[in-house]
Amino acid sequence: LTGTRYVDARVRVLPRREKPLVSHRRVRVSIGTEDVFAMPVVVGGSEIKPGENALVQLRFARPVVASFAQRFILRTESAQATIGGGQVIRPVSRRFRPQHPDEIAALERSASSDSFVRYTEAVRLAGFESRRTERLACEAGVQPAEVAALQQRLEEEGKLVSIKSRQVHQATIEAIERRALSYLKRHHANNPAEPGVQRDRYIGWISQRSASGYGKTILGRLEKAGLAVANGPYVAHHEFRPALSPEDAAILERLVAEIDAASFDPPAWSALKTTAALSKQRSKMFDDLAKCESRLVLIAPQKYMSAGAVAKLKEAVAGLGNGRRFKLAEVRDELNLSRRVVQTMLEYLDRIQFTRRIGDERMLQ
Repeated sequence: LTGTRYVDARVRVLPRREKPLVSHRRVRVSIGTEDVFAMPVVVGGSEIKPGENALVQLRFARPVVASFAQRFILRTESAQATIGGGQVIRPVSRRFRPQHPDEIAALERSASSDSFVRYTEAVRLAGFESRRTERLACEAGVQPAEVAALQQRLEEEGKLVSIKSRQVHQATIEAIERRALSYLKRHHANNPAEPGVQRDRYIGWISQRSASGYGKTILGRLEKAGLAVANGPYVAHHEFRPALSPEDAAILERLVAEIDAASFDPPAWSALKTTAALSKQRSKMFDDLAKCESRLVLIAPQKYMSAGAVAKLKEAVAGLGNGRRFKLAEVRDELNLSRRVVQTMLEYLDRIQFTRRIGDERMLQ
């Protein structure tokens, strides 16, 4: 049993009452051994007429303890007249939008006569929190001994997702993923020239709305599904393309062409002819855009290569490392480059796990 200020229930108003039960008007609730003031909020409506019943959220003035199907009595605030009564559906709830169709449908599932439907909804409402068997049983209105069989059926029907050693309802995962994608879309709409949301910031945003440490895992699911795209240190919605003015688009094209022409030995970002004419602020903006440009690859801090040059590098290294170890000097001789240039490129290949360094030698991963 868990104390809470929010309890969801079905309420029936006495037929002899002359007035309806109006939403958001304080009443007195007699439940168990307690008599507590509460604000009834009619779900999917604004009032309950005499002789009728409806779903209601009771917002108590102080925490109460209830159980599924427990009965209670509603009286006027002064306790001079009885309004009606009801039965608890969710003994522990949270404030929600009472007119939202999804919330109404969810509450109706919690009120189902089918114990499996109620249990499934209790697991969904638990979100990313770990629930003890006893608490789930209490919230779903089942006996603790029934939980194991209900949980097994839930697993067999594929409604649970294993994530970070927990099993979370599929609908919970889908809901946070939808929110995360909507957040990206809002960011792009408000910042059309930016390449996306800073990766660490985005992971933190997801974690705050799911559970601590889950942001990275959920982002990984979105990226694997192709719904979110990693752009260097940024994350973008897969449909997003930066909105550039004709002038900025032309500058970006010159940057790509200059880096492409430099092949295996492009200058550092600040040494590029195209960036020399830019202010510090605009140079930073184009640096962010370059991190998202598929034709460019950041191989070291402030140093880009064209994607074509990187592909040629990988091809050459793959040829040298076909079934054997190789040294930096072999790559240097193969590509006719300086040791300085080859060192930077091989360190990049190590980082992306294309190659693995073993002492003075390397081998393909």
